Amino acid sequence: LTNQHEAGAILAAREVQCAVRESTTRAFAHNVVSAGYFGTLLTKEHWGALGEELAAGRLPRGIDLIFVDALGAAMERDIRRCVLLLGVAVELELNSLVHDLRVARGSTPVIPQLGPNSVAKRNLVEKTLDQLHSKLGAVEFSGRAPDVGAKLRELYDMRGAAAHQGDLPESARSEVPRFIFAVDDLRFWARSVRGNAGIQQSAAPPERIKAIIW
Repeated sequence: LTNQHEAGAILAAREVQCAVRESTTRAFAHNVVSAGYFGTLLTKEHWGALGEELAAGRLPRGIDLIFVDALGAAMERDIRRCVLLLGVAVELELNSLVHDLRVARGSTPVIPQLGPNSVAKRNLVEKTLDQLHSKLGAVEFSGRAPDVGAKLRELYDMRGAAAHQGDLPESARSEVPRFIFAVDDLRFWARSVRGNAGIQQSAAPPERIKAIIW
């Protein structure tokens, strides 16, 4: 692994277990979010898998890197940066999924995509999810919480306020764990939708976040 940056990118995208050194050495994986990400150390097998990915030229999706950066911001308690990055991850995941399904299914209705110039920003996340289901045949979005769709909308609205007004409501800090779970659910749902549509993806699925200590 001669390119340290590239190796780190592969590591983040595949979300294999990693280790960091703070005041003391402790192991972490992103499946638990707290003052650090706790888990087990990298093994020889993990490094071998990373090497194979690099040798094959398989690089991580930008969306996954942004999500991992958001987890890093959460670890550092940088709430504004975390919310901004999670919101960008939602926007990119939904827009890329719309594009992938339109390409895979051929001629389909054009769905308004998320972005800074969208006219109807409010509820746009939920509308896009609904239209992915009704117009592009995606299974209906669901997650670990019954209000996961509303939580994504709340995150996207909050991301807009942070980006354009520079302010976050007082509730932002307490909502970060639920935002992280919601975006994680979105990523896994998008992966399953792509798989059902026969869209090629990376061979190794990422691991879900199991717990957040906040």
